Amino acid sequence: MRLLSLLAGLLSLASCHAAPDANENRGKLVIVGGGLRASNEAIYRSFIDGAQGGQIGIIPAASGKPAKYSNLFKEALISYGVSEDRIHILPIAVRDDSTTPSVDESQWARNAWNESIVEKARNLNAVWFTGGDQFRIQQSLADESGSDSPLLGAIRRMYSEGGTIGGTSAGAAIQSNPMILGGTSLDAFDFGSQSQYPGMESQENGPLVLGTGLGFFPHGIIDQHFERKARLGRLVVALLENEKAQRLGFGVDEDTALVYDAAQNKGHVVGSGTVVFVDAAKALATDTSLTGVSLNVLCHGDAISFADMQISVNPKKTVISEEYLSLQRTPL
Repeated sequence: MRLLSLLAGLLSLASCHAAPDANENRGKLVIVGGGLRASNEAIYRSFIDGAQGGQIGIIPAASGKPAKYSNLFKEALISYGVSEDRIHILPIAVRDDSTTPSVDESQWARNAWNESIVEKARNLNAVWFTGGDQFRIQQSLADESGSDSPLLGAIRRMYSEGGTIGGTSAGAAIQSNPMILGGTSLDAFDFGSQSQYPGMESQENGPLVLGTGLGFFPHGIIDQHFERKARLGRLVVALLENEKAQRLGFGVDEDTALVYDAAQNKGHVVGSGTVVFVDAAKALATDTSLTGVSLNVLCHGDAISFADMQISVNPKKTVISEEYLSLQRTPL
């Protein structure tokens, strides 16, 4: 199957498909599609405000350079007025960074079971996951059977009690369950999905790869770097082929966030790009066509109520009454 033929007839307007009930969590999620600019105050404020003046933890497990990228995020928080004593980099990683010869970060692989680190996490109001390889986050925070580590248990408790979880790129992908690990749109349409993860190189090559995410976001599958890396196709295939029968997906652009309020069971978009809400509940797929998939494109200030899946357009937007370019047809 080829991408262009499958996307023909894809686009339609909002669906009336009902959402699952909201869970008992009372916290917030700041789900960033990657490429977060230090100047994007709206996204940083969404995360900082969610911490409610309390302690903030940074988990760099996804990154191949944990110290570098956790410190970059720490510096950005400080630039927005967060005092340094509120910010804690939690040493969680699975790979050594060769650029830090004095530290072997691979020794951090079991720190999610380290009681002193877990105790620190119990005092946090917000946690941020850096970008990188989302599979490393799962490796770091769950055991081989998939059971939560004590650290992940503390993070879940924080979220249920009103804390905030944020993340960019890999830190966004991990927030749904299932999560997308890799693959391209074209190869996903041609070859479908697989559960075996070859490694980070598969994020830009090969068929769709699905894995077990942390599942903080209950309403669908998250994909990131969405527009820049043309990931609509792979998200649609993920919705059609995942074992949990998740039929709703959210593709988040770079420098953009879907901010989810669990207590209100509502979300809104913040940032310079868009969030594409994909509903494949009524999809009909054959070897040569795909129809019945609904797309909604949400921009900064647009909101969605997950109780009834109603979308509210930012009231500050200007309504366009006609196309920007209108050409008169000349008789032959």
